[in-house]
Amino acid sequence: VEFKLAYGGKILLNTTHFHVRRGRIYGLLGHNGCGKSTLMRAISSGALAGFPGAEELMKLRACFVDHDIDGSDANVPTIDFCLQEPVLAPLGREKIRQKLLEMEFTAELIAKPICNLSGGWKMKLALARAVLSGADMLLLDEPTNHLDVKKVAWLTTYLTSLTQCTSIVISHDSKFLQDVVTDVIHYERRKLIRYP
Repeated sequence: VEFKLAYGGKILLNTTHFHVRRGRIYGLLGHNGCGKSTLMRAISSGALAGFPGAEELMKLRACFVDHDIDGSDANVPTIDFCLQEPVLAPLGREKIRQKLLEMEFTAELIAKPICNLSGGWKMKLALARAVLSGADMLLLDEPTNHLDVKKVAWLTTYLTSLTQCTSIVISHDSKFLQDVVTDVIHYERRKLIRYP
């Protein structure tokens, strides 16, 4: 797709090309404030005209994953938090529970209110919800924030195992990016430039 992107009165991207392929992991790089998160939110909301997801004909299920889980549901148990999501509710409690167990949640964590989860577990919960939604594209904004070394290793293994899902990652963790990305998309003079 070719598009422009602005935030308020500020032009972030000016008539740039954007092309991603299924199964690839893209590192989205650029200086702070250049519009990386704004671009990911535009993709996830279907706001990029011409990009699959903006039109019903080529509906693309993109899921924006960041570590800030809304605190308004703080006392809701983890599994019920997932069941509140309209896309996930039809899956049922048992299928959601199985996916959480696969993602290393314990029975105790599944029953715990989300306010008692650490930042790392909240990030894993956000990722579990994205995976359960059957996303074609994962948009990960600083996914390694609050993760310990073991969880970063798990996330690296998990992302690199996805063959039918495209991932776009923003991260300040250069080792993590080095371990997962197949391509880099770099903000340069209000354009997106892709490098292998």
